[in-house]
Amino acid sequence: MKITVVGGVFWDTIFYGSSPHFKAVIEMPGGTGLNVAVGLAALGNEVKLIGCVGVQDFYANKIETFLRRSGVEAFLIRANGLTGRFISANEKNVLAVFRGVNTAPFVFDVLDLIDDEPIFVSCEIGKDNLDVLRNRVEGFRSPIFVDPLPPSDYIPINGAYVMASESEATLIDNVTVVKLGAKGAVWNELFVASTGEENPFPLGAGDAFDAVFIDSILKGYDRLSALKRSVTAGELVSKTSGSSIAVIKILGSEGEY
Repeated sequence: MKITVVGGVFWDTIFYGSSPHFKAVIEMPGGTGLNVAVGLAALGNEVKLIGCVGVQDFYANKIETFLRRSGVEAFLIRANGLTGRFISANEKNVLAVFRGVNTAPFVFDVLDLIDDEPIFVSCEIGKDNLDVLRNRVEGFRSPIFVDPLPPSDYIPINGAYVMASESEATLIDNVTVVKLGAKGAVWNELFVASTGEENPFPLGAGDAFDAVFIDSILKGYDRLSALKRSVTAGELVSKTSGSSIAVIKILGSEGEY
């Protein structure tokens, strides 16, 4: 299936151990937009990613190479400023988030890449860009999926599937699916429980959930099966360290879920 992803592109730095002398550190591309894009590609979809990186930035070329190797067609705007950065301790404690150029205004020719085909949007691109994008996709017949993080920038898009965490769902309306972390997920009257284990690496779990949920809808799974696949994928990713790396490893594995 073809799908366009419009969302955040970050460079992730994750420390493991105890402050101040952590025992390990890994770095990789990340962000909800990027993670969902590589997850969808790992599931066999044809994915193009629209996002922003710094115009003269050490991380931009690395991110583009990573996306190419992951099977994602990247349309990254080189915006004035720096690529977004995300820094975490043990994937549970956020030390810093720098959105950087993720909220840089869209340029017109990039919007021309968005056709009436399935689209996923993360709110990391900022309220102004979301408003422009909403006007672009208004009236599209293909499914639209939204991850409302951060919820302060969320703008409703008519008919969209909205996949929110439990905390985000209390702040916005018209949520389709509520991701409950280690407890599972809810879709209207349907509840699918996970094993309940507090797995050690939760950073990419929500993005893996999103990718599998989108994949399930596009491939015609019924609601219960879609929810089960998504919960299982999120749980498996939360057992594996790294954000985008964990998503690719699990979603690209045959027979894992």
